Amino acid sequence: MTPIQNIESILGPVASAEMHELIEADAEKPLQRQGALHSQLLGQFFAGFYVTPADKHLRKVALFQIARLHALIDRGVPIVENRIECDTLDPQEIVRERLGGFINFNWPEELAPHMEVTLREYHRHGYLDLADMDIPNSAGTGPASYLELAITGSNPYAVTALLEMGALRERVPAHDHENSWNAGDFDAFIDALHGRLQHPVRAAIDEGVRRRLAIDMTAAIEDRREIEPLARPGAHVQRRARL
Repeated sequence: MTPIQNIESILGPVASAEMHELIEADAEKPLQRQGALHSQLLGQFFAGFYVTPADKHLRKVALFQIARLHALIDRGVPIVENRIECDTLDPQEIVRERLGGFINFNWPEELAPHMEVTLREYHRHGYLDLADMDIPNSAGTGPASYLELAITGSNPYAVTALLEMGALRERVPAHDHENSWNAGDFDAFIDALHGRLQHPVRAAIDEGVRRRLAIDMTAAIEDRREIEPLARPGAHVQRRARL
């Protein structure tokens, strides 16, 4: 089931039809306008527009927006700003700002599973570079990685997803902080921000590391099977006999 189909199953037939009308209308816009819409929809989440998803209307609107984002991602629509002052910006800077903002806030619990899937889709379609260390950081400690932003924003869902996708702890934090931590000193960084052992971000880190380890172990086993296929019983005897 695709992310949009999953949202359809939650909304029901009438709301799903309304959602698809919005998606089809988006697709008819010129590409530049679609790109500006992409930026706008993404920005509304971390701007606090949907911080009360218990409100049924806001929850429905939020799910509509998430479905529209998935459609834009699937079509490869860029994330751009429809402002004159943005013409001089590197397009990648706009992507970093929007995706960084999306990651750097604590997602509403009811919407978090859908937002996590959206994050994974941004990575799968090449919008999000896990190795990028130049993401704007509202914490004021200099550019950061997406994982660092998720940690500073206390977003456990994004922390787990990013680690599972392959984000490296060794690159967190990106910069030194006077009297607190050195660049790359992950443990000191976590202790300074989330010292309590029961903090949700710590549990999210452990879960993300566990999932990534399982993925890497499975891949290593598969690679070994391809490189060193198991010989059939007695195959070595047959080869020796032919020699």
